[in-house]
Amino acid sequence: MITTAMAKVRTSMERTAPFGWRCLEDDYSSHLSPWEFDVRDITLRVVILQGGLGGNVPPGHARWLVQYIPDAELRFYPDDGQVSSAFSYRDEILATARGPLREGAGPR
Repeated sequence: MITTAMAKVRTSMERTAPFGWRCLEDDYSSHLSPWEFDVRDITLRVVILQGGLGGNVPPGHARWLVQYIPDAELRFYPDDGQVSSAFSYRDEILATARGPLREGAGPR
């Protein structure tokens, strides 16, 4: 399973590589700079997926987001990291993402 997961990660990285380091730079700088909005102003349903073993995003951040984003739900995967949870729970994650699209969900 790990070999398959790592092959998928490699394929994904190969697809994003042409975009350069800007994507990664934006991702990491978001931890160091103020955001340009208040998470309490989010009006869409939010599902936060958090792996307990992830080293880049501490679980406390996900709990903080759920506390302040109205109508937020946390799905915590204690035995996975950010990347491995995407493979271990792929079908659940895709169903979660597709649900609002099927329902035509929009701002409250």
